[in-house]
Amino acid sequence: MYLNRLDQWVKHELKCRHYLRYCDDFVLLSHDRDQLLTWRDRIETCLRDELKLELNARERLAPVANGVDFLGYIVRRDYRLVRRRVMGHLRSKLEAFEAQLVRTVPGVR
Repeated sequence: MYLNRLDQWVKHELKCRHYLRYCDDFVLLSHDRDQLLTWRDRIETCLRDELKLELNARERLAPVANGVDFLGYIVRRDYRLVRRRVMGHLRSKLEAFEAQLVRTVPGVR
């Protein structure tokens, strides 16, 4: 709810047609690198002045051809890759569930 102000501002003020946000992660797409740099500066100002927030220092500007790192996936035009870190966490959780739910008695598991 808090970032709805950012959503509306990006849509109506920046007029960014390709904007996606989930929780506090967001992606803007444009063919023009200079446009993206301008938008980043304006978003930084808007977040700081109106919402008292800051952009994460890990934000980056990269070609879509490299894939977009978003929500634990590398998103490409034709497919998605799950990040290794996400798969490692999944394996750990599954092993923990197995340890809790599966018991072994002589001859039976």
